Amino acid sequence: MLWITIVLVTLISTIFHKLERVIGVIAFVGIGYLVGTPNYNYNGDAVVYLNSFMTKADNFESGYNWLTNWAGQFLDYSTFRLYSSLIVYILLFCAILLFTKKVSLIALFYSISMFPFDNEQVRNGMASLFILLGAYFLVKWERKGIIPAILIIYFGSYFHSLALIFLLLPLLWMIKENIEKNFKIYFIILSGIAIASEVLGSFNLTSFLSSFLMKFGNRNDAATNVVTVYNDGVRIIPLWFLFYFITLIMIFTFYKINCDKEKNIHQFFLCSIILWTGSLILLTISFDYLRILRVVSFFYLFLIASLMTEVDKRTERVLFTMGLITSLLLFEAQVLTYGMTLQQWKSIIGLI
Repeated sequence: MLWITIVLVTLISTIFHKLERVIGVIAFVGIGYLVGTPNYNYNGDAVVYLNSFMTKADNFESGYNWLTNWAGQFLDYSTFRLYSSLIVYILLFCAILLFTKKVSLIALFYSISMFPFDNEQVRNGMASLFILLGAYFLVKWERKGIIPAILIIYFGSYFHSLALIFLLLPLLWMIKENIEKNFKIYFIILSGIAIASEVLGSFNLTSFLSSFLMKFGNRNDAATNVVTVYNDGVRIIPLWFLFYFITLIMIFTFYKINCDKEKNIHQFFLCSIILWTGSLILLTISFDYLRILRVVSFFYLFLIASLMTEVDKRTERVLFTMGLITSLLLFEAQVLTYGMTLQQWKSIIGLI
């Protein structure tokens, strides 16, 4: 019931533009509570985290291992998970507030498109916080923010190794004008490689990723996991093309309703879509790389929120509809990819 309440309240707040920040923080506290109180009968990842916490197995990234080992001196796992989840999502609210005041809008779309899956993958939520903070330095400080962004995002990799992929964002930001000018060319090239990878195979990218993580990763078995665990790509071609269709909707939104204000947000969205499109190639290796798409989705939501402050009421409704459709499609695509059962879904939203 709590998830349903969050969706309904944020929907009302967004439609009537009332108490958007207050409702936003309440929504993210509610999401943090849901993440922090999983049903262990249906949440397999929560059981893995519990066992790791109890045995001090140190089988995750070094930052997360240190945090759990330190907290384990004072707390049991249930308490640690609840407290840490509440803190992460309150901080995530603060990070979102740096980008937009329309936090209830972001909370609504996040609740639909990302939360049901971040609910299990708690380290991904922790890393997302640092990625958003790094992105803020880029948007706010432009070139002066590149070094701080790299350091902050890299620190996020101490909680999830996939944050390393987002180190590409500061590099892309360095050529943002070129990307803005030649975006269609970049997109067509990456799209061609991604489609070929899905249809013909991923061109042995696994060995490259394994070598990269062996050198720069903060998890002992990260490189091994790329070969042995993260090797089950989205091989159902229509499903993969559903993710590609979502990409086209995002790009269509940008070009259909583009404005001159908030130029940095718009340029950053284009840089993030380059990363998203490149990640479609990784998706042919393993569906676990969906985590990248979920984080990048934040920047599409920030674009929607930014544009909604610049347009008339009719266009605002169109933008809201586009954001809602994208969120629902992203939710459906992930359900089909992960194979979520009805019982799992009920446990995630707190019905059992």
